Amino acid sequence: MFPPKPLAISKILSRPGKIHSSIVGRLQEQNRLLIDVKKAVPPFLREHCVACVAKENNIILYTDSPAWASQLRFHGASIIDELNRQLPSKTVAKVKLRVLIPPASPNTNREYPPQTPSPETIHALRSSANSLSNIELKNALSRLALTLELKHLNKS
Repeated sequence: MFPPKPLAISKILSRPGKIHSSIVGRLQEQNRLLIDVKKAVPPFLREHCVACVAKENNIILYTDSPAWASQLRFHGASIIDELNRQLPSKTVAKVKLRVLIPPASPNTNREYPPQTPSPETIHALRSSANSLSNIELKNALSRLALTLELKHLNKS
């Protein structure tokens, strides 16, 4: 006997009830918190604050790139001060930053063909190989130069 098929999230959310109101309530709380956090950062950083979650006495702030996370890290103290001023019932001790990486679109996983070095680069590789005293390394670089030359000839 198979277990029952799970319900689609749209069906769960369309039914009023305890689960629905709990999820909606938490989302609204997180959105209010995000609005408060955005008030505490400079205007140029606001659009990079993507989401915010309160966990115990910490705030986890999600941003859209590591570069903006670095910028936001410098404003951690002002965020804490502003949230503690706006939310006297809750004490915020720390702001943790996380980066949300957007899901890759189907077109971003392209396979790029390997590039063969130019004839000048291959010649420089062969010259370097010929000047080496270590025979194993000399032979390995010579084989690599030969392979690259053959690929370059086949490409033309």
